[in-house]
Amino acid sequence: MPERQESEMITLALRQCVLAEERTEQSSERSYLNAERNLAVLVHAAVALMILGFAIDRYQLHPGHGFGFHNHFIAGTLTSWSAAALIGLGVLATFVGVLRYFSFILEYRRRHVLLLRYGPLLAPVVALLIAASGLAVLILLFAGSR
Repeated sequence: MPERQESEMITLALRQCVLAEERTEQSSERSYLNAERNLAVLVHAAVALMILGFAIDRYQLHPGHGFGFHNHFIAGTLTSWSAAALIGLGVLATFVGVLRYFSFILEYRRRHVLLLRYGPLLAPVVALLIAASGLAVLILLFAGSR
């Protein structure tokens, strides 16, 4: 009788190990998708910064020092530097997000199997294209100011 109970315990322990491995793999898939989502959110924020910088440069918007409504926005050279700083910050944020994503992917591929159909390179390639377009806008901003 003890042998039968012992074999049932071993079977139950093996089943629990299999279930634990399945949960770990499912958790790693969620972590992968979370990393991709974080890259997307960072790219969206970077695009918003680039658009804000471009709008400041295009419309020469900068907060004025007066309290009157007519004095709210003034044109000047500070607007060009503010716009360049915002666009540059957006480009930098995109590059940092891509680097973080690549480091996560390299670590993930060492431990787990990638299950996505399109592979791990679609999201960072799109992010790098967005960063390149922001860099092009930054270059045009400096070329147009001369």
